[in-house]
Amino acid sequence: MRKKENFWIGMGAALLVLAFYLVPRLAGLRDFLIVDEPDWYMSSANYYYALTHFDFEKAAFFYHPAVTTLWVGTMAMLLVFPEYRGLGQGYLNEKVIDAFFVEHGVLPLDVITAMRIIQVVVIAVLLLVVYFLLQKLFDRHLAFAISILVAGEPFFIGHSRVINHEGLLSIFSLTAVIALMIYTQKDQKFRYLLLSGFAAGLANLSKSSAMVLFPLAALILVQDSWLDGLKKNFWGKLKTFGIWLFIIVLTYVALWPGMWAAPGKMLYGIYGEGFSYAFRGVSLAVAEASTTDISTLAEIGQHLGNLFFRATPILWLGVFFAIVAVFKRDLLERIERLLMLNMAVLGFGILLLYSIAGGRNSLHYFLMIYIALSVIAALGYVAVFHWLAQKFGWDVAPLSYAGTLVLGAILLGMASTQFPYYYTYYDPLVARLMPEKDTTYGYAEGLELAAKYLATKDNAEDLKVISWYARGPFSYFFPGQVEYIYLVDNVDADFVEDLRNTDYLVIYYPQQVRRNMPANLMQAIKPYEPEKIIYWNDSAYVGIYNLHNMPRAFFNSLP
Repeated sequence: MRKKENFWIGMGAALLVLAFYLVPRLAGLRDFLIVDEPDWYMSSANYYYALTHFDFEKAAFFYHPAVTTLWVGTMAMLLVFPEYRGLGQGYLNEKVIDAFFVEHGVLPLDVITAMRIIQVVVIAVLLLVVYFLLQKLFDRHLAFAISILVAGEPFFIGHSRVINHEGLLSIFSLTAVIALMIYTQKDQKFRYLLLSGFAAGLANLSKSSAMVLFPLAALILVQDSWLDGLKKNFWGKLKTFGIWLFIIVLTYVALWPGMWAAPGKMLYGIYGEGFSYAFRGVSLAVAEASTTDISTLAEIGQHLGNLFFRATPILWLGVFFAIVAVFKRDLLERIERLLMLNMAVLGFGILLLYSIAGGRNSLHYFLMIYIALSVIAALGYVAVFHWLAQKFGWDVAPLSYAGTLVLGAILLGMASTQFPYYYTYYDPLVARLMPEKDTTYGYAEGLELAAKYLATKDNAEDLKVISWYARGPFSYFFPGQVEYIYLVDNVDADFVEDLRNTDYLVIYYPQQVRRNMPANLMQAIKPYEPEKIIYWNDSAYVGIYNLHNMPRAFFNSLP
């Protein structure tokens, strides 16, 4: 009877984890876009076309390698637009692909929404896998706490429901670490080593920053022996590491058709370009002509500051409890301390990778750090639950389940204030203490609100609008004609002439004010009030200017 009760408790907890994960991620999936998603649906369409025409050398995307994202896109194409493979159009670029889809009765937003749903489901399945794996290492209530705090992290909610690579990268990496810990610490069945290597391979197929898993795996493999034991079993550990690497390589080659056709070209593009972007912020071609010096570890402080500002008080309080628990002998078991160490190494590895040279370092690149800190925070809270149970003679499991649900509800409440984006979460206490700190994010959130505002205008389909990040985040929600503000230092005379024949100008403050780009346009428009300002987190995000109401002096001040 007891065994049957435990089974139903376990299934109930698993369903709670699943519901807790899915509900905030599936809501409003079609209501907004981020800047990169139109490019990812385009790349996925071309990937699908390459696969179906056996043109495997085209099955690559620059330096990410984003293979898992492209497979997600391929599944979406099969669901939404399977005929694309047989229309003979070849490989399309951003100038023509949207019109081609619409001409054939498919909205680009349909494909992107399908991609989002598929990715959400894939990560949900992996989160359940992590939850059940954790039960091999810990009590079920600790596995529940880790799963809920990871699932409820606002930054993770936001980035696991849009098309980028960070959500998949993070959950694959977490799966790889937990499975390898089971193999080394609990159960040396080959299936756990196989699962770890397979997940690590998928992480590396998601993004080249998954290379941080290699030194971490080496650390995990020696944690059960350390010093004297390692000397006695060095070759055994080396053999295990070699098998793990072989599984990664096998996964990498088997699931990336580009490797079948041109492995040298693929690897050069991935790791050559990946290191160049990480360390120089530019492509190899640009870096070769650049004299920019590599920066120092001073970048770490800046990134830690951004992490602090955008993490919830729930996370930091849990991390504090975990640190305190390290110094209390009875609150954390050895395996829990090892998990904390491994998560710290994983998070610091990502921080170091993007900080050591100050290249491309967008905030979403650090999602894995939030995941690692969420795991550590869960360990801290469960340590507190154990302390309370010992002090008052309570049963720790019900206390832990109840406490976790309260923490999870608070996290969802905090995240819900940022619906539909979630990743724009900013600690309100920090914002109150440091009001001068820039709270904007700048991933195109808010542009769809500007588009929907202008879509309510009379004869909106006849209006012409020029906007930053125009394709997708704005154009997919606006029925009229849309043109871009390009990434240029200053606008030229042709752009000004275009402005004279345009109805509205949309300025995206988080990017254009921060970059002062285009500088002469930003200077010229400064004295004038927009017709409408879109606010988010009490910050001005989008300015909408009616160009018919702008004086001649505005146009004359430009080239």
